[in-house]
Amino acid sequence: MSLKVCTKCGIGYPSTLEYFYKYQRMKNGLHSWCKECFKEDVKKYQEKNKKYYKKYHKEYYREWYKKNKNRISILFKKKYKENIKNYKDKILQRTFGISLEEYNQMLEEQNGVCAICKCEEKTKVQGNIRCLSIDHNHDTGEIRGLLCNRCNKLLGIIEIYKKDPIKWDNYLKKIRCLNESSTRDNKKTNECVRLL
Repeated sequence: MSLKVCTKCGIGYPSTLEYFYKYQRMKNGLHSWCKECFKEDVKKYQEKNKKYYKKYHKEYYREWYKKNKNRISILFKKKYKENIKNYKDKILQRTFGISLEEYNQMLEEQNGVCAICKCEEKTKVQGNIRCLSIDHNHDTGEIRGLLCNRCNKLLGIIEIYKKDPIKWDNYLKKIRCLNESSTRDNKKTNECVRLL
């Protein structure tokens, strides 16, 4: 095997693709610089022209994504279906700090039903029935149980109401007042407008 000397660093390497990139213009089909020198030069050039490369890559990948959106979507869905347990486990770990096993244990303890209304989840997402929602204290992060979508939303509204019941009560008074005034005289309407 013949040796080829890199014209940049002057070190001799075996004349193979392991040490030199392909370059068809050369007689032996290999670049005159070794791979290390070539990489170093490219790195320096990219550092020098950082703004251009950043803009170019951003535009390139944006266009590439537009062209391959369907392909990416299909691949992601396939990968998700193959690893659905891993995805769910990671989401639960990141969001609530529990594993999929702990979630399934809680679900088993509640017999697969909502902790409040004792009904199974009926809400569908993309044709599939949702998992029960994890009810937790937003201030402490403490997990309280598993709820159906309807009870979870209702509990959220109740918690918001508890924080500032005066606002809710004032709003309901205004609505009640306006409804009564629509059936009565204009004096009552003026009083309601002052409340608003």
